Amino acid sequence: MSLLEDTEKLIDMYKLGEVKKVLNIIDEELLKVPNTHTFRQRGIISINYEKKFGLKKFLEHIIKINPDDPEILSRLALIFELNGNIENASNFADKSLKIDSDNKTALQIKGIIAFNNDEYENSINYFEKILIKNENDSLALLNKGLSMELMGKSEEAMNCFKKLFNVDSLSNESLDSLVSYIRDLVGNDFANSYADQILSKQPDDKLALKIKDNVILEQSKVRQKIFELFNKYLHRAPDNDGLDYFEELIIQGTKFEEIEEMMKNSEEGKNYWN
Repeated sequence: MSLLEDTEKLIDMYKLGEVKKVLNIIDEELLKVPNTHTFRQRGIISINYEKKFGLKKFLEHIIKINPDDPEILSRLALIFELNGNIENASNFADKSLKIDSDNKTALQIKGIIAFNNDEYENSINYFEKILIKNENDSLALLNKGLSMELMGKSEEAMNCFKKLFNVDSLSNESLDSLVSYIRDLVGNDFANSYADQILSKQPDDKLALKIKDNVILEQSKVRQKIFELFNKYLHRAPDNDGLDYFEELIIQGTKFEEIEEMMKNSEEGKNYWN
């Protein structure tokens, strides 16, 4: 049954007390997906925006029937948060939590609002309440880990990520994919720093060893590429200062194409190309 096509039927189901069925259908329309490329902006929870107006209208209709339903209040808060109406989102989440202090969706909304306001300790407090009920909740672990990372607590952050991905059960190939994901998520410096901290205490830690192998391999690839560019554009091998300089540029996000132009247009490079 589609929420947007069978609104009246769903309202009748709600009136008849089939609340869980209605909530399941609502939640099928609410897409909750951690996204590594957008979480630092607004992507901890995302939604199919084509459906948001119909969802809001439906939820508001249900609220008129029962203004004290914490589940409906929390999902309406989610719609407001995703639509950028943070004040209403927070107000509806508060209403939900006043009725049910453990409402998961309302706690998520309050935690995400705090996270987006750079209130990381406050955000962690909300998600900790979820983790008390379910220590493996993926969204709560992700948000807690990200908050810890941004607070500079690298070991605590990575422990959340380890639990989130159940490292011990992964194959070697899957572990490589996870390390690539983590490096994309938090950056090479953070991942490498975490690995060093862990290995100083647990020399056989599976994830930390894989991170070090991955980072070393990536550094080797970067250095090899820099050597190739020096040879192509400057007709010589880089000295240590040059290697460190361009390696740092790559770490900071400079593209190899930009480095090629820098070398080609340098005074030394022009002697060969002009």
